[in-house]
Amino acid sequence: MASQNPTALVTGGAKRVGRAIVEELTRHGWDVIFTYLSSQQDARDLAKLTGARAIQIDLSDPHRAEQFAFDLSNEIDRLDLLVNNASIFEKGGDADHRMALVNCAVPTMLAVKFEPLLAKHDGSIIHMLDTMADRIVPSYIGYCASKAKLLAAVKLQAVAFAPRVRVNGISPGVVAWPDSYSEDERKKYLKKIPLARAGTPDDVARLVRFLAMEGTYITGEVIRLDGGRALVS
Repeated sequence: MASQNPTALVTGGAKRVGRAIVEELTRHGWDVIFTYLSSQQDARDLAKLTGARAIQIDLSDPHRAEQFAFDLSNEIDRLDLLVNNASIFEKGGDADHRMALVNCAVPTMLAVKFEPLLAKHDGSIIHMLDTMADRIVPSYIGYCASKAKLLAAVKLQAVAFAPRVRVNGISPGVVAWPDSYSEDERKKYLKKIPLARAGTPDDVARLVRFLAMEGTYITGEVIRLDGGRALVS
């Protein structure tokens, strides 16, 4: 029997921000499907906790990602929200190609593939960006470029998929500290944030829920979630 609940697909949903999004949506009555790559135990724990469905997929393989989209589109009869959250954050070199795929090419492809299903229920797409999408950090040029392309895709797809599907982006600052950041680096960063604190995964999750459930006249927008960091040079 077809689900009467709104349904979401969250990529990279087993940990950190993705996990918070899955938990927030399920708390508000959504059926959620989420993908993960290697965090199998985290995915199992989250699925048990929330009732969400976990699917393992390597999104750096565009052929597998396309087949995943095809199979899921034919399996489910309802999709109200796609959250492209899966991301790679690494310095350049060999990682640049994988970042181009996971951070931009595959999310935009998934949006295209799932658009017909989303349109049936006036659904929406949220691309997870980064403040580095429009503020270049030389040591992470490949990452910045991949997110900049995804930022452009928000605008393009918002027009292409209107009026039945809304497309927006969320551009967080630090909402979950990278493991590599020392205590001194964290303190230095916080001095540049007017709100004087880092964000949290829950801050992102609540904004996702708002855009999906209440912001029904918002499309083509990228919302900064950075505590005012962009205001400080």
